[in-house]
Amino acid sequence: MAVPWSLCRGSCRWLIVFECRLLGSGSSLIHNHPSGDPKPSRDDIEMTKEIRKAAEALGISIHDHLVIGRKGHASFRSLGLI
Repeated sequence: MAVPWSLCRGSCRWLIVFECRLLGSGSSLIHNHPSGDPKPSRDDIEMTKEIRKAAEALGISIHDHLVIGRKGHASFRSLGLI
């Protein structure tokens, strides 16, 4: 069962989706860039580091962070940022 939460910071909306599975738990982060450019900003990268640190303290893995824009999407995992 997935439980969504959203956090606001600046003009971005953060959506944290937690998934609990039989063998463990994990999370993916998803937010949009109103500008349409999905390239992760410095703030995106720093916030992701902060969230990962907090999640790890709770035993939650962050699998990926997706940034959605009109020009496509960016995956932190694919970019080597996670």
